[in-house]
Amino acid sequence: MTATSQRPLAEAPALLALDWGTSTLRAYLMTATGAVLDMRHAPRGILHLPVPRDAGGFEQAFAEIARDWLGDFPTLRVVAGGMVGSAQGWIEAPYAPVPADVRTLAAHGVRVPSGLGPDILIAPGVIFDAPDRSPDVMRGEEIQIAGALAAEPSLAERTCFVLPGTHSKWVLVEEQRIVSFATHMTGELYAVLREHSILGRLMSTEPVDPDASARAFGQGLHAARESSPGDLPHQLFATRALGLTKRLPNNALADYLSGCSWDTSSCPDSRHRERHVRPARHSCSSVMPPSAGATRALCRLSTLPCMQCSRMPRRSAYGSSLARQDSSSS
Repeated sequence: MTATSQRPLAEAPALLALDWGTSTLRAYLMTATGAVLDMRHAPRGILHLPVPRDAGGFEQAFAEIARDWLGDFPTLRVVAGGMVGSAQGWIEAPYAPVPADVRTLAAHGVRVPSGLGPDILIAPGVIFDAPDRSPDVMRGEEIQIAGALAAEPSLAERTCFVLPGTHSKWVLVEEQRIVSFATHMTGELYAVLREHSILGRLMSTEPVDPDASARAFGQGLHAARESSPGDLPHQLFATRALGLTKRLPNNALADYLSGCSWDTSSCPDSRHRERHVRPARHSCSSVMPPSAGATRALCRLSTLPCMQCSRMPRRSAYGSSLARQDSSSS
């Protein structure tokens, strides 16, 4: 377990927030105003429990990371988001239907005994199930979006959020509510093609010049943007042809493939633009890290005020990092 102290405990802790994904468990000790007093993380995601679930794996993982905090502060509220609420998690928190805001998430939360005193409120995922569209689900990203809206209220009116990852999400928010979204297997497609197809044979792991990397990624984006329906298989093979003809260096081919794969995704708004009076504002290159977005929203889910949450940092999350993020989706 790794601990990172944010500041001395000058204020009394009131909330323990858990960002519990597939690979990693992150814990945040917070005040009633949303300030992070201390944080820890451990490789105890739902697929990496110390013992199986039926043998108390979740209880043990939680005790490892939070026993001393709850011993010192036994009245802490505890909230959790991410894959911990999936069918493979501690307890299933059923999906909340769209339109959904933070109040909807709180109303659909499920409680589970922690084994250390307080119950844990686990946030639900969100389901989009329109009659004329294929159903879609998310679990974890809705918490990041709620946190982003708490930090940047100007995004609440109408914004298309882009959340890169193994399963990238394009999410349309209107009036603080998630109203529709589309999941694309962008990162997983990239990883499978790179590791298990002929496209990866020419790729080099040698360091690439940042400018060359950016140009290759941009070239992939351009190819995707100029494409027509059915062009994707041809564009993907171009990754190999560009390497064979030396038009791209071998250590930049992965960047081209990432760009080519990425821009085949799109916001649900762009495919149904005729239905809307105003186009959505896009928030693509300033997606918050899972930890920052999750702590903001989990603070709100606990019904505590979140006045200081917007002071937490943001970072860029775009480009060929698509396949390297700890996915919380579905």
